[in-house]
Amino acid sequence: MGTVNNTAKVRVGQVWQDFTHGSWRSFMICDERRRFRIVEIGKTHAVTKNIRTGKKTRIRVGRLGSSKTGYELFRDVNGEEVTG
Repeated sequence: MGTVNNTAKVRVGQVWQDFTHGSWRSFMICDERRRFRIVEIGKTHAVTKNIRTGKKTRIRVGRLGSSKTGYELFRDVNGEEVTG
């Protein structure tokens, strides 16, 4: 398993993963259903696009970067995978 980066700066092109289900099992089976790419960043919110469905949504930027809020960086813009 890779190193979890909870202090990453949010940037366009990053892929984040939703861990709101909170169990180790959901971490182990997590797939693209809960992954999204950052497509735009505003002052308070980021526009994201779900990897699998293509659905766009907004997430408060402050929620990205802490596993306590349910979101962790999965892949940085350089393509480097940073979590499991």
